[in-house]
Amino acid sequence: MIYYLVAIGFTGSVAISGSSVTWHKQRFNSQNYNTSNPKYFTIGDARIGASLVVSAIADGRNLAKYIHTNDFNQ
Repeated sequence: MIYYLVAIGFTGSVAISGSSVTWHKQRFNSQNYNTSNPKYFTIGDARIGASLVVSAIADGRNLAKYIHTNDFNQ
């Protein structure tokens, strides 16, 4: 499986991997970083709003652990 990291900054991105995505309309699960689209996860400012960069780094590390310990091929 291939994972992509998209850095979208404060305002978000209108395209991710060729799909039109408006992150303001995504539903987020703060426990496991899922969005309403199972192919995408959210971390940092996109998940918690404008915050410190260390919060985004911590989110990235936690998401990496979550992805590493879960089998998404089921």
